[in-house]
Amino acid sequence: MQALDTATRTAEEVIAELKSDITHGLSHDRVVALTHTWGHNEIRRDTHTTLSILLRQVRSPFIYLLVAASGIAFFLGEGRDALLILLFILVSVALGFFQEYRSEQTLRLLTRYVAARARVVREGVTTTITARDIVPGDIVRLETGDRVPADVRLIETHGLAVDESTITGESVSATKSTGLCVHTPAGAHEADNVCFSGTTIVRGTGLGVVVATGRYSTMGRIGMLGASTQRHSEFEKSVARLSAFILRLVVATLVVVFVLHVFLRGDALDAPSLLLFSIALAVGVIPEALPVVATFSLSRGARMLSKRHVVVRRLSAVEDLGAIEVLCTDKTGTITENKLTVTSVYGDRGHALYLVNTGADPHNQRREPFDAAVWETLASEERDAVLRTHPLTSVPFNPETRTNAVVVDEAGRRRLVVRGAPESLSALLSAFAPEERERALLWCREVGSRGERVLAVGERYLDPSEDTDTAALSPSGLSFGGIVAFKDPVKASTAEAIRKAQELGVEVKVITGDAPEVAGAVAREVGLIPSPEQVLTGAAFAAMNMREKHDAVRAHRVFARIMPEQKYEIVGMLAERSVVGFLGEGINDVPALRMAHVSIVVDGASDVSRDVADIILLQKSLGVIIDGIRGGRTAVANTSTYITATLASNFGNFYAVALVSLFIDYLPMLPIQILLLNLISDFPMIAIALDNVDRGSLERPQTHNVRNILFIATLLGIVSTFFDFLFFSIFRGEPASVLQTNWFIGSALTEIVFLFSIRTRLPFYQGEHVPGTILLMSITAFLSALLIPYLPGTTTLFRFTPPTIPHALIILAVVMLYFIATELVKLLYHRFLDTRPVHL
Repeated sequence: MQALDTATRTAEEVIAELKSDITHGLSHDRVVALTHTWGHNEIRRDTHTTLSILLRQVRSPFIYLLVAASGIAFFLGEGRDALLILLFILVSVALGFFQEYRSEQTLRLLTRYVAARARVVREGVTTTITARDIVPGDIVRLETGDRVPADVRLIETHGLAVDESTITGESVSATKSTGLCVHTPAGAHEADNVCFSGTTIVRGTGLGVVVATGRYSTMGRIGMLGASTQRHSEFEKSVARLSAFILRLVVATLVVVFVLHVFLRGDALDAPSLLLFSIALAVGVIPEALPVVATFSLSRGARMLSKRHVVVRRLSAVEDLGAIEVLCTDKTGTITENKLTVTSVYGDRGHALYLVNTGADPHNQRREPFDAAVWETLASEERDAVLRTHPLTSVPFNPETRTNAVVVDEAGRRRLVVRGAPESLSALLSAFAPEERERALLWCREVGSRGERVLAVGERYLDPSEDTDTAALSPSGLSFGGIVAFKDPVKASTAEAIRKAQELGVEVKVITGDAPEVAGAVAREVGLIPSPEQVLTGAAFAAMNMREKHDAVRAHRVFARIMPEQKYEIVGMLAERSVVGFLGEGINDVPALRMAHVSIVVDGASDVSRDVADIILLQKSLGVIIDGIRGGRTAVANTSTYITATLASNFGNFYAVALVSLFIDYLPMLPIQILLLNLISDFPMIAIALDNVDRGSLERPQTHNVRNILFIATLLGIVSTFFDFLFFSIFRGEPASVLQTNWFIGSALTEIVFLFSIRTRLPFYQGEHVPGTILLMSITAFLSALLIPYLPGTTTLFRFTPPTIPHALIILAVVMLYFIATELVKLLYHRFLDTRPVHL
């Protein structure tokens, strides 16, 4: 049974269908049977075990590729290279596991596992049980401060008001009654006779029958809607595509080279040596340090966020954060404070605030938002005056008249105070001239256009002979007491954060269950839209066909009165064309959180929301998300730099050595030399994770665009291949060991200097300053490549021949020409082929 369906049926009909009894409740046997049928009143939540976190680190195409390469190397007797590859794998897995395990442990410490309890009537006795044991048909009692344990069709209410912000997004509490709804409610905000699981009673009492529990409740169905959505990291998708391309290209090339060798060499073919040479080439071209570089970059971003009190649960989410093109956010508690404040008063301010306070129960420690707001505005002496009054009769808010009334005792005098909507209250006022009424209503419309809510108050003293109850039930002849305007204020940091997001090319969209007037006013205040009328409502969205919906989600920035299912649909449509981040906190945000590429929740979010989130803000600030986007883009830029650099230099060397091997009767570079070259060149490449990134690379959403990376890598790879052929041409007449040694040194040095060109889209001398770590590791690698052939023992181990001084100078000259050539090609590419702007 769905809660909204019961709104049009009487409580007696619902109780009869559930085979319950308003007086005696359920029997023990009936409870056992219903528990067996419907299960416990709980929503199964995601769990992240130590093993699952570990397995998540090794589920990477590059990890699989490296494990295969390591196994082949072991099989062919190259244990040293196999161990080196395994070392890269272990470092990457260990770093990723440590970061995500630490985040998960932090989250567990933050989560409060408190067993919720509820009062139910069973076998004629009211008893308190854990909310987990509630079943459909239970008769539950609700009081101020209670958290509603399940979906409940109300039977009795006494001034009952409920905070439904976790379901609807409304910051103002909803008044509940037992009357029938004429039509099946379109959403929770229209179901006046139903209380929903996870909401909170802020005033009054109630009695109701449970109609849905656990995953069948409103909260449960929202959670299950999101549970069916599997999210895959954009980084993981990019790496998978890149891995597949590299694997296919390398295998195809090696097969062609091997076949050509067989065709050209015939009986003179040394098959074992050629196979070992082919494997060494394959290992040399694979960017095996990519997992390490990516993990270092992501960990750096995660550490930056942790200093801002942000928990990163999925490490790759840091990189996805940088790829965000659309940031969707709820309004209540995210953009606004979710705390009403008094903004202005029409009439005598002090008198109006006094009356509004006496119109509530001033002794109630848990005040609903309106009452809490006016209480906060009072000075201590004004509060004392309110507390000296005593309520005699109270009539709760009536949704039909839109008023509530109370008679209070003021030192022996009885005062009737009536609060409500100005339109409703004005009819009860005596001596309220039409022009004065029009001025008051005009003021209400003006503050309403700013997204503010209003509460009017009227008063009169009772004659000694008047009956208190009659006066409260049928108020009349009131004097105007004033009108108080309220607003859920925008957080001080929100407008600045949204401005920065727009500077970063991130489109911000507000998706809320609140009223369109309020959402529009808030969006205009923070600079999202020029007019509050530019808001799309859930009803209008539902009436559209699929094509219109796709157009609408791209065109509009503010969506109001949106149901949880519609949030899910909107985010899903946006995610089809853009990388979407979603920032929310309520139960109603769970499906959208699961659908988004990056799910973010704020401090105080519901347990279910925290369980599905990638990133959790312990401080309610959009500013840290903007910082996170910058950090994510830095990680993307650095990882892309590594991929481009390794592909360009490795593929250039790969094709040159593979092709040259067809034209000479010896190997142009020995397998052990290729592996050493790979080790030396990767040494400074790992440090690219710590590099500083140009400002222009941070001013737009960043993704690993495989096509763009391959294009620039191919252009620069052609340059690398040309200079590899140049090394071969210069030293071809020398003995085999001399050619091999000189080519090894030249290849290593060109890869090292290439890093200083490719790290920036600007001329190398205009880029961000080079971190000391990169500089130190590059100098170390440069000197190692240059000096290793001169060291004792290397002739035997690596079969090097120490270069002569003239040869060494020629190598350095060619390396310098190579650096100039790569700079020119890079600058021409970014000038004419890359659409991204270059900021000098």
